[in-house]
Amino acid sequence: MQTKTSQAIVVTGVKIRVLSRRSLPNSGLVIDAQLNGGPQVPTHIFDVDFTRSVQTLASQNGKDRDLPYEVEDRGFPYKVSGSDPAQVVLLLHPGQRDVRFTVEVEWVSDGEHGSETLDNHGQGYRVMGQGDLPRYYQESE
Repeated sequence: MQTKTSQAIVVTGVKIRVLSRRSLPNSGLVIDAQLNGGPQVPTHIFDVDFTRSVQTLASQNGKDRDLPYEVEDRGFPYKVSGSDPAQVVLLLHPGQRDVRFTVEVEWVSDGEHGSETLDNHGQGYRVMGQGDLPRYYQESE
């Protein structure tokens, strides 16, 4: 995350909004992207458990995670600006479901509250459990 201008904002939270929960498909294939390399910015890691009816973010310090980079920071609130970005990593746990969701980032700047919804151009994001579908892995750079 970083601002579009040099003005700093304080990120006060991230909310997950579930758009749909469905049974896993019984045909097709799954391509998993694997994290590769590491960020050069503070990183905030959160678990998202889609098996619960209400989505909450559980802060993680990353020390007990198999992550390819060192976690420098965690939790809310934190400051970002155009020259001082931060990264949020969401570790998604869908259970045995096909879940579509959006991410809402809440922030404060100059005493004014705001939010930005990340919705993949109106499509939402999608995560699925393991199921019985063939799974292929792709490393990202």
